[in-house]
Order: sequence, then structure tokens, then C-alpha cells
Amino acid sequence: MKRNIISVCFVILFLFGCKSFPPAGQNEASSFNFVVMGDNRPANTFRPEQPYIYHKVVKKAVSLNPVLILNTGDLVLGYDALSPEKASEEFNDFEKATAPIREKNIPLYITMGNHAGYTEFARDDFAARYKNENTGELYCSVDVQNCHFVILCSELENEAAQITGRQLEWLEEDLKQADGKHIFVLLHRPLYPKIKHLEDSLNQYPEKRDALACLFDNF
Repeated sequence: MKRNIISVCFVILFLFGCKSFPPAGQNEASSFNFVVMGDNRPANTFRPEQPYIYHKVVKKAVSLNPVLILNTGDLVLGYDALSPEKASEEFNDFEKATAPIREKNIPLYITMGNHAGYTEFARDDFAARYKNENTGELYCSVDVQNCHFVILCSELENEAAQITGRQLEWLEEDLKQADGKHIFVLLHRPLYPKIKHLEDSLNQYPEKRDALACLFDNF
């Protein structure tokens, strides 16, 4: 069975009403909403706090009562995190702004953006906070009814702008287990950038990018 697969990269905010389609012969499952947001990092070192608009986005997202929220990365400025304390301060500020989501116990899945990989301190802090408990990695997947959400990491150490190695092997097995579900894929760097980031997205390694696209086509 050919399944629907959607890749989500560099997204500000969208609300998806995801209609669930069960196998033939079964009653249709109920529909649900989920939210995708991202790139909410501060503008620069002169304005280091989480943007005012992000607080509004969080408030709106929570009001929609989604079953889960996906963040496409770049939570913090990152490149100025030149100490563990500074990195912690930046991520703490993000979590403070994100508190309404946590308070409602809405599952929040976050992929790593390039800003969290600028310094070892930002990278370590991100990993300590957001590494998935089930996979022990910065990538994972989750099912909601008959939809399958895959959270990939385009910023792994020594594998930036690539989905390769162990992560690619994991992804292939994970997609096999999706078992006819609608598939949504979240990652920070796009496969086919337009206008901006033309040299530092997944097209930086075209053969690996094409292999990933081919894998998606198979599902």
C-alpha cells in the first residue's frame, strides 16, 4: 500500500487537522489536530530573550488542544553559548516561554536545529534535555491513531546536513513498522531548499539526499 508521507522543515506555525483513515471494513477513527512550529530563536545577542511572537504562538497552540506539538528546531541563538552556564540560560528561557505547553501535558517533540550545534555547550545542553528516552538518540517516532510521526536530526555530530549511518538504518526499519499509516517526517534542514540556505541544507550531500528521498518514495 502506498502511504502518504509529508516532510516538514523550517516551519513557523501550522495547525493540521489530521483525518484518520482506518483499514477498509473498520469504522473511521476520530480526527485530531496537531501543531507544527519552529525557528523561534531570538533575533540576535542584542535581543537574547525568546521573541514576543513565540509567546503568542504558544498561547494559540495550547488553545487549539492538539494531541501533540512538533518543533522544527532552532530554539535558541546558540552561537553565543560559550559556556555551560550560557547554554543553560538560553534553553531555560525557551522552556520558560514553553511552560504553557508543559503545564497542559501536551506531548512536545523537538528536532535539533543548526543553532543548537554551533558550540559544544549548546549541543550538550540540547542533548541532555531532549534526547529521546525510548531510542536514546536525538531521533524517534510516535504513533497517534493511524498516523506515524518521525522526528529526525539533521544536526548529528560529524553528520550535519545529512541523514545517514545509524540514523538512516533506524529510519528504514521504523518506516517498515509504520504498517500502512499516514507518515509525517520532521527535520530541520530541508532536502530541497528554495531561496535561502541553498548551500547548507541536505542538498550539500546530493547523493545522500537522493537516497533519503528514494527511501521516502518507497513508503
